[in-house]
Amino acid sequence: MLKLSPAKFFVYCALIFGILLITIIPPFQSPDEDSHFKRAYVVSRGQFYPTSRDGVVGYEIPNEMNKYIHEKLTYIGNRDRKYSYSEEILDDRVPVDYSEVTFQNFSTAEANPIAYLAPATGIVFAKITTKIIGMSNISVAMMLQFARFFSLLLYIVLVYFAIKITPILKKTFCVIGLLPMSLALAAAISYDSVITALVLLCTAIIFKLLFDKDVKTVPRKYLVILGVILFVLLTVKTIYVTALIPLIFVPKEKWGGKIRHVIKCFSIIIGIAGILYIINKIPLLGLQRNVVQNNSGEQLQYVIHNPLTYAKILLKTMWTGRNFYFSGIIGTFGLIDTYIPTVYIIMYAIGVLAVAVSDFSLCTEKFSWKYKCVSTLAGIATVGAVFTGMYILWTGMELGVGAETITGVQGRYFIPVIPLIMVLLSNKLLKKSEKIQNIMEKILNNSYFVPSMMLSISLVTIFLRYWC
Repeated sequence: MLKLSPAKFFVYCALIFGILLITIIPPFQSPDEDSHFKRAYVVSRGQFYPTSRDGVVGYEIPNEMNKYIHEKLTYIGNRDRKYSYSEEILDDRVPVDYSEVTFQNFSTAEANPIAYLAPATGIVFAKITTKIIGMSNISVAMMLQFARFFSLLLYIVLVYFAIKITPILKKTFCVIGLLPMSLALAAAISYDSVITALVLLCTAIIFKLLFDKDVKTVPRKYLVILGVILFVLLTVKTIYVTALIPLIFVPKEKWGGKIRHVIKCFSIIIGIAGILYIINKIPLLGLQRNVVQNNSGEQLQYVIHNPLTYAKILLKTMWTGRNFYFSGIIGTFGLIDTYIPTVYIIMYAIGVLAVAVSDFSLCTEKFSWKYKCVSTLAGIATVGAVFTGMYILWTGMELGVGAETITGVQGRYFIPVIPLIMVLLSNKLLKKSEKIQNIMEKILNNSYFVPSMMLSISLVTIFLRYWC
């Protein structure tokens, strides 16, 4: 195992533990998986964009599917309720009647369909293969399992290429990709895992352009890939477009040597994203929507006119909720009700930090202080945007305008920020001591133990929560 490259180790580890997570996490016991599954289901039927009826934007969803999903969501907060093998088999084998449907809206109804191509492909594959083996009216649970597996495969492919592309910090990328929370989201239906994988891929490309001496000029394929990444980030979770900010540090010579060449390359990236963005928005232009009364506008005005008060609310929320957010970054499973014991979270955090520090200390490439400042500020801005967005769009409706805390923020939202702020670990001090360098090498040589152990503990935690 120690002889495996970081990319191969990631694939094997993610595939093994990912499949186990798919198996032991009961249906719809991942954050917002019900809405994500419905979106993947309609995409699998070729319905990439919603329609409107009486001002309601949505799709026709089978009644039996809604009933099944609603029943599974009753697990929320009830840690004493268990899932049984008998229930699993019945869910998997008993066919469902999809003839009766109800037109409905759900939270992801207008989400970019590109984020659901993988699980939708899984559902189509499930329908075809089950027909071949003689099963009719495939169950919701079986469609969900196939959708989860294809989502996992997409995540593995994207992160694998990120690790392969980056010329530095490969083991750090591997550890980030194997965060229990990252892998649990990848083993469910969620666009959060797509965002994490794309941010890692974007960061890998930037490192490639910055530090790979064999890259003399920016390849056109990277411009296309970055354009597509920008498009997905813009239309799925806009706040993470900050992942592309470090592109400004790629040397001018690699863009073509002249300012007009730099402008041309950035124009290609933005142009690709812009064209795809317009194409994606056109089908939504004619939809008639009922006017939804909310106080988000008032909440925004409150933030604008009371910046100091809001700053205090923001800092207070971050401080009081730091344990919840920290646990959520590493792994809070189920419907945000299944926690890893604190001792293992702390030990794992120390282990991940040790691997990252060791990787940076043995890295021969240097990050300029300007790069560190800009990248870190971009990360901080993203964190602030996450909290502010939830305060305006969610807290206002839940607690009213001017609420003294921010609700709705979860630790998993900060995983894509890690590549931006991890550059702070780059330092010169540890590189000066040969003894320290030897210690760092030993840590990296044993770094595969860190994610393997924590993922094992995570599996045990989930199993105890849902099965014992």
